[in-house]
Amino acid sequence: MGRSRSRSRGRKSKRKSRRRSYSSSSSTSSDSSRSSSSDVARREASPDDAYDRVENRSPDRERALVPASAAAKSVEHDRPPPQMVNDPYVARAGANYNGPEKPKDRWVADHPFAHKIAEREANQRGGFRGRGRGRGAMAAQQNMGDIAARRRNYTCGVPDPRAPKPQELTGVPELDKVKIEAAKVANQTDAEKWRKEREMRFANESVEDKEKRLEDRAKRRKERKKARLLEEQKHVARVLQKPLSFIQAIMRGEVPEDLTEEPPPPIPERVEPVFHHKFKDAMNRAYRIKFPRSFFLMYEFMLELNKEDPLNELVKNGMQMVGPYEELHKCYTNPGYLPDPEKCIQNHMRYRYYYDPPELLVCIISVRDHWHVGVYNDLPQETASICVSNDQRTGAMYSVAANIFGAVKIVLYRRTQTLPVRTLYEALIEYCERNEIDFNRKTPDFKRRDMLIVNKTVNEVGFVIEDYNGFTEEKEQELVNMLKTLKNSHNDGLIQMHLKPIKDLYYQAMKECDAGNPGMALEVGLSLFADGSPCLADLTRQLLVSAYTRCDRDLFAEIIDAHLKDRRKTLVSRLDLSGSITFASVPTMTGPAYDKTAVGEEPKELSVQDRLEMIKAGVEPEPVKPKWEGTKIVKTGTKKFGGFGSGGRRDALKLAQARKEKQEKLKQQAGAAETAAGEGGKPAKKERVSKWGAKAGGGADW
Repeated sequence: MGRSRSRSRGRKSKRKSRRRSYSSSSSTSSDSSRSSSSDVARREASPDDAYDRVENRSPDRERALVPASAAAKSVEHDRPPPQMVNDPYVARAGANYNGPEKPKDRWVADHPFAHKIAEREANQRGGFRGRGRGRGAMAAQQNMGDIAARRRNYTCGVPDPRAPKPQELTGVPELDKVKIEAAKVANQTDAEKWRKEREMRFANESVEDKEKRLEDRAKRRKERKKARLLEEQKHVARVLQKPLSFIQAIMRGEVPEDLTEEPPPPIPERVEPVFHHKFKDAMNRAYRIKFPRSFFLMYEFMLELNKEDPLNELVKNGMQMVGPYEELHKCYTNPGYLPDPEKCIQNHMRYRYYYDPPELLVCIISVRDHWHVGVYNDLPQETASICVSNDQRTGAMYSVAANIFGAVKIVLYRRTQTLPVRTLYEALIEYCERNEIDFNRKTPDFKRRDMLIVNKTVNEVGFVIEDYNGFTEEKEQELVNMLKTLKNSHNDGLIQMHLKPIKDLYYQAMKECDAGNPGMALEVGLSLFADGSPCLADLTRQLLVSAYTRCDRDLFAEIIDAHLKDRRKTLVSRLDLSGSITFASVPTMTGPAYDKTAVGEEPKELSVQDRLEMIKAGVEPEPVKPKWEGTKIVKTGTKKFGGFGSGGRRDALKLAQARKEKQEKLKQQAGAAETAAGEGGKPAKKERVSKWGAKAGGGADW
């Protein structure tokens, strides 16, 4: 009792001193403060932080220079009352800050328990610790600062003022646990109670009740989705100013009669530029395709840069001209030479890489890796409209540009800007401007092909065909997953199992192809070819040959048939088959080691004329042997016998002695067998025994 009385006396004395300090100010300042308290800015009166008081602030320097007698009257009347900005970042402990209310969005629904939460917060605004519900409670509602919030929320670990007061707690967690848990249960919100009851209800739910509840929930979801769709259709109809039935018909995929939208733009006709070249007809007959104008101009451009060796002018930049450029080079260098049309398939197989489809004809390769680029003909009877590249890692191909000049320009632009690259780049740009060549990536012809593409297969370039809508996205992804699963199969059983869905797709495509719709067979065949699995070679051949022959693309059918019979990742030039390459007669080194200083004469190699005469005479020339072939290099010590030390020599001598004893034993057995054969009347195999003995003797000498 004594402590509480002394505390109340101290508070009363503080209040009296506070009133005296307030009453000492002039009446005008108090009136102005009262009038300003109703405005947005409020007066700061913080009993918790004495350093925020206006009396403790230092006066201005200019006012300090004025005499005290003159300043006493002016300052008291002119100085505005102490104010505080209504700003949450400036408000401090005990400040009378009431933040502005946020603008309410009338389209956002209120929280279902908003009124209860507001009521609960209003009930929690109690007084400070030790004060009653009288004047202290009103002061606490006005002074809602940070310190008051800390006192209310973090009192002895109890997060709510309605929880047990600190005087009621013992400080021992085990003893206070019951009271704290009871306070938490009493302070649960309606949402928490409802969630807890739902969890208990679901835990004790039977299987039938659960199924019924899930069915009802699915039904409610469907109804809500249907309602949202109807609202969306109404909104679209309102914006477009169309009837609701019109919008619903369009969303169902139907085309109403009063459709006033413009049709898609028509695909422009192919306009092939007319150009003349002295070897144009010969090259077109030899390859049975139409070469573009840029193909011939690229060779003439290289001829300007290097008249002696134009095909290797790009080597200093990491590229080389191959394939059809080699035939064109022969036409320029050999007077009267024209490519043979009967070797069309052989010409198309030159520099044909593993993943190259029959539409691609490689013209330029990289001397550093397997990157290559060439013209891509969708139809043999049309001029190529794009250039396609591949890096031999996967079957995915990339449309680089519309012609050879654009492809080379892009490669040079991406390379390191050294002096040879920069020089060639500038020369190429100047040549294109001089001859009116469009070296941009997307020309009108390039864009026209994009409009004609039916679908993009696994090779990412796509194909062009009439009267075919193509796979859906789900069907494409399904085929990609099938091929990925097949590639991960590690034994024959899994391969056969994962081939079944692909074979079903193959049968379906062949059925459509027999009915006169080869589009599906062409798409599936190109996807299987781009995957590159050897187990899919037969299916790919059947699909692509059937599709190409029904599309009047017989050339591509012949190329794919020859390619699948000889599909390789190395030696793609195929010069080993055409006979245009000669391998040097290098002597074969037999054995793990050889002695180049062996005794013997240097083998004399016969000339070509001597060989021809020997072949006509029917005498086979002896193969050239190096002077070290047949010589024996004996090392007394090896790694097996512990090196070249004395232990190694001793082990080698023991091994030689054991071999000698074994040979003598075999010789004795051979002699005994000969004696037994002579006594039995059977003819003895003298020649075989003598040979064996000779072998044994040679081994013993070694």
